[in-house]
Parts: sequence; C-alpha cells; structure tokens
Amino acid sequence: QQQQRRRPLLGAGNSEPDEAEARMERDIDQLSATQLRDRLLALDPLNADHVARVNRAESEYWRRSAGYRLDWSDQVLSMDCGGQQWVYEQAMPMCERLSDVHDPSTPRDVQMALDLLQAVECARIPAHSPIEQRWTAPSSSLLSPAHWPGHSTTHNPQTTATAATTNSSSSSVGNMSNSSSSNSSSPKESRVLTRQHVTSGGPLHPRDYATAAADLVEQGDGSEHATRYFSWLGIIMYLPQQEAARQQITNVFLQDYVPLADHVLGAGYHGLPHWAKTHVQGRSDEALAALRRRLAARYPLEQFNALRAEWDPKSILSNAWVDALFGPPAAVPQQQADVQQPAP
Repeated sequence: QQQQRRRPLLGAGNSEPDEAEARMERDIDQLSATQLRDRLLALDPLNADHVARVNRAESEYWRRSAGYRLDWSDQVLSMDCGGQQWVYEQAMPMCERLSDVHDPSTPRDVQMALDLLQAVECARIPAHSPIEQRWTAPSSSLLSPAHWPGHSTTHNPQTTATAATTNSSSSSVGNMSNSSSSNSSSPKESRVLTRQHVTSGGPLHPRDYATAAADLVEQGDGSEHATRYFSWLGIIMYLPQQEAARQQITNVFLQDYVPLADHVLGAGYHGLPHWAKTHVQGRSDEALAALRRRLAARYPLEQFNALRAEWDPKSILSNAWVDALFGPPAAVPQQQADVQQPAP
C-alpha cells in the first residue's frame, strides 16, 4: 500500500518512469515520501516545469493517503517536513474593515492565497510545495505579527487550523487540523486529542478554506471583535546537499521569492513576517529600509528600543539581526547605562 501511494513520486523525474524507478529501487524501502520528494527536487531544483511536476506527484501522493486519524496531538501534528529548507511566513489580519477592496464572493483568506499562487506562476518561481496556510486567533502581545488593536483576549490562542496548497498545478496537498485544549491534569490526558483530515486531492473549494477559519471565529466572545482572526501564508524551498545548488536556491529564494511574497502579502494584505522567519541577508538596503518601515508602522518600536536601552544597556542580548531590524537601542544617560558596583 505504501508503495502504491509513493508510485506517483517515482515517475516524477525528468527521465522515463521505469528508469527513475530502477535508479531508486535500491533504497526505496528506506526512503520516506519526503525524502523521495527531496531527491526528485534535487535533480533540477530551479527548473519551474520540473518542480511543478514533482509538486503534482506529491499532490497525488497525498490524495492516495486521504483519510481520517484520531490520536494524541503530539502524534498527529508532528510531521516529517524533509531536509534543510528556506522558509518565510507572513500573518495577515482578516477583519471585515480590510476586506471591502476584494470580491465579496471570495473569502479574503482564500483570495490572498490565490493571488500569491498566481504571482508565483506568472513569475515562474520554482516554488517547492507546499504554500502553507494556517489560521490563528489574535495575540495580546504588542510585538506579535498577529496582534491587532482592540481585539478580544478571550480567544483561545492555542486554536489553529492549517491547510496547504501546491503551486503550478492549482491543486491541494495537505492536512487540515483543528485542536482544542484539555482540562485534564494527567500528563498523558493533558495532551490534545486531534482529528486530522488529509484532503482527497484536487483544488480546495473556497468554502473548505473558510470552514477551517470559521472554527476560530465561532470561538469568539460574541463581541464585534469576534470575527477577527489572522491567516498566515508560508513559502518554502528545499536545499539539496550539493553546495553549488544550495547557493543557487538561496539566491532565488531570498532575491526573488521573498520579495514576491512581500509585494503580494505585505503591500496587498497588510502582512507582517514571522519573527523567526524574517530574513535580513539577501535584502538590498532599499528592501531592508522598506521592511523597517513596515515594522515601525505596526509595532511600538520606539518604546521597545527604549526598553532595550534600559534593560540591556550594553547590548549583551543584541546582535546584527536585531540591530538591522530595530536599529540601535535608544540612548540613555551614562549613569543609567553603567552597572553600579557594590562598595568594597
């Protein structure tokens, strides 16, 4: 059964299926689906047509793997994502007052995924699968990409829903899941029981996306803020072992793919990048300045820098990445910056 599910991946190389299968037959039983996918991408990782073919094969793999599974969350939500990779993700607010510029018949979170997918295909970015989409409630943290002024803090911050789409074939690959927390005090029972639905293939209907997000909306407190949530879109490119190919993929990801996502999601949907996936390297001075302006428009960076200067006057906790995004800490009087030594 596992061999049948992986068979589409065996035929996704640039050569004939029989030749590809013979080449991988030696260790096929030891390869997971993601390892097999990584090997296929490594054959020609920057060829958009080849990447699209591998993406379609992966979509077929997930179609053959469709089904339901009920288990503890740490078993269901853990996933083999493959080898080393570049990732970039942005969070976009999905509140009503920002949706009036789009076709009301298409949910905003669906439209932004379609816009990104169309831009990827028009630019012929060799975008590896998936383009991942997830939904979360707002955050009360002022420095969270999912913070929104005036939101209700009664939303469950642990509640998320995820889906994924492949590029260049407009088909879906992925898992939708939703979780709710348990009140049990037992270490075993305190884990979350989660149902995982792996889609049966083909394009996800817009309502399928919206249903996942609606699960979050229903958990609001009934106030005017209960309909506000955030949708996140993440992009990815896998890195092969060959150093020359890794550098080429790095250049395409940082210089082409990330700017494209910034243009579609940042400018078009008020998106902000995930802090752990915000890349400084590869950005021109102009692009880095534009990113700083985006951050300053939504975050209280002056107050943050003032606190950095007060609590970390010698910049022990700072680094080049922090300074590139936030600038140097605000100046403080020397007597405050110096650590007072106890009298002998």
